[in-house]
Amino acid sequence: ITGSVQTMKTLPDDTIKEMAQGKNEEEIAVALKEKGAYESFRVKLFPPWISRIPKKPSNIHIVTLEP
Repeated sequence: ITGSVQTMKTLPDDTIKEMAQGKNEEEIAVALKEKGAYESFRVKLFPPWISRIPKKPSNIHIVTLEP
């Protein structure tokens, strides 16, 4: 039997929330790159007038899009 498998290392949402608390988009991107958990990602804050992730985890919502 032969074959190949592609895997992608990912982090649990709770870990991402903990890592992102109080950070801005650039700081989150740096932290995710350092973890090496994703091949590619995009950090987008909403609504557009906020500049930092909330410090309260229940106010952080993560959306994962499949390629």
